[in-house]
Formats: sequence, structure tokens, C-alpha cells
Amino acid sequence: MRLELLPKPICYGNDSERLFYETFFASVEQLVRASSLLVEAAEREAEAVGLSAMDALHIAAAKHAACDDFVTAEKPTKPLFRVTGIQVTTIRPLA
Repeated sequence: MRLELLPKPICYGNDSERLFYETFFASVEQLVRASSLLVEAAEREAEAVGLSAMDALHIAAAKHAACDDFVTAEKPTKPLFRVTGIQVTTIRPLA
């Protein structure tokens, strides 16, 4: 997740966004490391509902960590909301 969120604010000097993400990551209780097993699980998730590679890795990691909820900024029309086995919630206001 760090790879998806931190590089742009660092590159473009957006210190408030960088600080927000660094603060968030400092509070993480469990970190799921990338592994061949995680990638295999992500591939199954992607194939089942049409996820992008990064979304599939995030879902596989969340399931591996036995998370109850997966929170995203994606719209409810996106493939993430077809995932089973974990509650997917958006922070976007519902129109």
C-alpha cells in the first residue's frame, strides 16, 4: 500500500499528504508482506471479479490479515464491490 500511496506526494512535494500517509502507516497493527502465496491469492481474486493488480493484492492482504472491512475511495460501481469474503466500504458519499 505504501508503494501506491506515498511516491506521488513525495515526488511532488505534497508534505501534508505525505505526512497523513506516514502517520497512518505508523499506526498499522499488522503488516502483510508480499510473497508468492499472496500473489497467487491476488491472482485468484482478480480473475474472480476483474480486479486490477494492486486492488487484488490489497484484497488478498486484507483477507490474509483477517480484516473485517476493506475501506476504499473507489466508487461502488467498481469491481472491488464484487469481492466476496470481506466487507468493502467506500468513503465516497453515495449520490
